[in-house]
Amino acid sequence: DISDPLTEARKQDVLNILDSIDAGPKHGQQMIEAWNKIDLIDEEEKLGLLDSATSSNRGTPDDALTSLTFPVSCIKNQGLEELKLGIETCLAKFDEIIDVRITPKDYGIRAWLYENGDVMVEETASNGDLEMQIKLPQMKVGVLRAKHGHLFT
Repeated sequence: DISDPLTEARKQDVLNILDSIDAGPKHGQQMIEAWNKIDLIDEEEKLGLLDSATSSNRGTPDDALTSLTFPVSCIKNQGLEELKLGIETCLAKFDEIIDVRITPKDYGIRAWLYENGDVMVEETASNGDLEMQIKLPQMKVGVLRAKHGHLFT
């Protein structure tokens, strides 16, 4: 709640808790701040906050920014698309591109790959095997390796 007079103190509490569990910016993890209730701030202060958020967000997703800031108003549906895009961009940094070979007996896994990733290449070999290149979130790669490690080429 960016309109709360104690917003900075509350942010510091969150940062302290994250630090106590070895998480957050001090531990190399990017943070996303959603400044909700921006609509409750007077215009002059809002302009300053928006300028501050824009300045802190300069750079590319590959930069070592410790925090991305998104002013939003949930009640007025403002800034939510930008927030979603920012979250998706941060999460996509950890996607992996993998190559797998699926034999006909394992074709059921193909549907899972389409549901959970972005299939970039799919070719059928002369023996009926599917050779696929997929972009998957890191966590999903771990699941696939644990359950179907034999697919990796």
